[in-house]
Amino acid sequence: MGEGIQDPYKKIEYMTVSAISLITRAAIEGGMKADDAYDTSDAALELLESAKTLDDMHDVLETFAVTVTRGVQMAKRSQNDYLLERCKNYIARNIYDPLPLEKIAAYMGMNPSYLSRMFHQKAGITIREYIQKTKVEAACNFLKYGDRSIAQIALIVGYESQSSFTETFKKWMHCTPLAYRNAHKKVHLDTEDQKGEQN
Repeated sequence: MGEGIQDPYKKIEYMTVSAISLITRAAIEGGMKADDAYDTSDAALELLESAKTLDDMHDVLETFAVTVTRGVQMAKRSQNDYLLERCKNYIARNIYDPLPLEKIAAYMGMNPSYLSRMFHQKAGITIREYIQKTKVEAACNFLKYGDRSIAQIALIVGYESQSSFTETFKKWMHCTPLAYRNAHKKVHLDTEDQKGEQN
């Protein structure tokens, strides 16, 4: 169809319209909302109608491409934010169970490698580290507010041995579980005593 166009200006204009159409489809496939992609495309085509030179057409196409690229990036960021929160919620709900990457990925309906990369990029730590940190936070509550032994708490949050639990705990809290309990249980009891004295 384009081969029959003799006017060089009209030929470039036709090619620019085709490029806008192709970029629009690619943007939708890339995750941009169809309505947003078509609205941006319509705005570019309107600008193209008022273009008077080849440079004007080039500027319209370049601006459109940049705008659409940003739109795709924002759509992916938004989707990844949602996926990250969904993943964190799943971990929180299942923190007392074994949480291998494959199990989480199956729940999310995602490839394990992609999930691992996405989580690391968005959260700033690996998914394994996040699980460790969340398990330690759960353990902290048991240490502060319960009377279970450290060995029992280690089992509850999914550690087969007290030594591996203690090693992970120290990594995140910079002290042993016993030292944490001694420091925070006393604070908790003192606070409760103060409340009792006020009442």
